[in-house]
Amino acid sequence: MNKVLIAEHLNKYFHEPVESQVLHDISLSLDRSQFVTVMGKSGSGKSSLMYVLATLDTDYDGNLFICGERMTGLTENQLAQFRNRHIGFIFQYHYLLPEFTALQNVMIPGLKLKHKSSAQVRDDAMALLEQMQMGKFAEYLSSKLSGGQQQRVAIARALINHPDIIMADEPTGNLDSANTAIIFDIFRKLADEGNTIIAITHDMDFVRKADAGFEIRDGSLSSYIEGAKK
Repeated sequence: MNKVLIAEHLNKYFHEPVESQVLHDISLSLDRSQFVTVMGKSGSGKSSLMYVLATLDTDYDGNLFICGERMTGLTENQLAQFRNRHIGFIFQYHYLLPEFTALQNVMIPGLKLKHKSSAQVRDDAMALLEQMQMGKFAEYLSSKLSGGQQQRVAIARALINHPDIIMADEPTGNLDSANTAIIFDIFRKLADEGNTIIAITHDMDFVRKADAGFEIRDGSLSSYIEGAKK
């Protein structure tokens, strides 16, 4: 199965203070190893779309399938277990625990999943930090790392359970151009290795270099963005 994510006719409404529709009949189909970007102005619905696709928001109409499994209608516990196995999250604010080392932060989702021993999780975490060129900083407190270094640790953490999909929300929003280039190269390599990446971004360089780019306007997903890599 090549289709790792299928969204069918997604509609979402906010009911307070007045009822308004924030997602309008969105359908989307993504292949394994595809690197996709989504752009949109503030209030366009891009964050709402990300939360639905990430299974963090279940209050919507339509259907969502990930890795061949229907997400719509699952319980919160079922979704949480599925996310921990299949989805990795990267945010603009890395949300590392400042009192933990880089290595400990990366290990957390793996220890939570409980599919491997703590020693195996530690080995996997070290390998990922090495892949991110952060191995020599493994025992540093995350609070002592630079912004670019923290984001690379966050990417390693997102990969510890070998997810099928990586959801990234403005992953370079707080980084300079040099670190942005590093993060993009990491994403490109991850996609080439089989990960599907969905990134919300305002960075047109990201959009132009990705496999596909979409824009969301007033809750509707527009056609392919001109300049995105084919």
